[in-house]
Amino acid sequence: MGFGGSCGEFSLLVILFILLIIV
Repeated sequence: MGFGGSCGEFSLLVILFILLIIV
C-alpha cells in the first residue's frame, strides 16, 4: 500500500491485532 509493499501493511496489522488484544 505504498513503499515497501507488505512490510508496512504487516506492521499495521500487527498494531491493530495488539490493540484488539489489549481492548
